[in-house]
Formats: sequence, C-alpha cells, structure tokens
Amino acid sequence: MNTEQPRITVLMPVYNGESYIRESIESILGQTFEDFELLIVNDESTDSSIEIVESYSDPRIRLIHCPTQSGAAQARNLGVDYARGTYIAMQDSDDRSHPERLAKQASFLDSHQEHALVASWWQIMDSQGRDTQRTKRPPRRAADIRARLLFSGCLLNSTTMLRTHVLKEHRMR
Repeated sequence: MNTEQPRITVLMPVYNGESYIRESIESILGQTFEDFELLIVNDESTDSSIEIVESYSDPRIRLIHCPTQSGAAQARNLGVDYARGTYIAMQDSDDRSHPERLAKQASFLDSHQEHALVASWWQIMDSQGRDTQRTKRPPRRAADIRARLLFSGCLLNSTTMLRTHVLKEHRMR
C-alpha cells in the first residue's frame, strides 16, 4: 500500500453498486491527474460490488468496510476519517467523472484559497449509461447557492471537491 500522502482522496461509498461501480472506478483511474487515492467505503453491500473492487490491483485503491449498514452520509463520514488527501473529491459508485475533473478542480482550489469547495455541472444518463442530452447547471455564485439551499439541494455530491479539513470539521449530514 502506498503510504505517501496523496493530493486528493476520491471518496466513493458503495452499497450494492455492481451494475455501475466498474465504470465509476475506471473513470477515476483514467484521470489525467494521478496523485490521488480512491477510498471505497463498503456500506455492507450484499451483491458482487466488493468482488469487483477487489479485482483491481491498483495501489491507489483502498477499501474500508462500515461496521454496520448506515447509509451514504455515514459511509462518507467514515471515509473522511480515513482520507489522507488535501482535498476530497466525492464520487458515487454509479457516477462517472470527466477525465480532467480532478486536475481542473484541484487547480481551482489551489488558486482560490478563499473557497472551501468547487462543484460542476452534470449530465444525466439513462439506466443503460447513455447520455440523455440533459445537463443540470447549479448556481455559480455563493449568494445564489445559499439562497437555493434554503429550499433544496443544488450541488450533486459526485461533482464536488472540498478541502479535507473543512469536511473533517463539519461532516456530512
């Protein structure tokens, strides 16, 4: 196992994600930015998700297990406890990331120390993984995000990268 501190921890909770987890892992392993660890948190999956994860020999992948099934937020919090990166990029086990996602988001946070997180637009896929040509665009300005959060969520977990120290302090709910 690589004991050096990676720049980014990609945090991926999984519960019965066998249908999509391989594509999700491949989208992270195919990033142009390579200084990361992929921390997969098993939330007591009962399908073949863990066998799929264990089929990889990439030393950047670490698998941890929740002691009991507790849901995605608690699985993420357990992952935050194990994260070694300066930044944490969220990635759900049924999502794919653009190949330059980690590079672009880390570059933004490196050059904008006043920001705690960065997120992006996302494309909607159908159940077969095909692009539906629909794109969600969250608000761009902090004031607009705060206003929208009064009524609903407006950022997709799998598009966010956050400073690790912020998540360690505030946790997921």
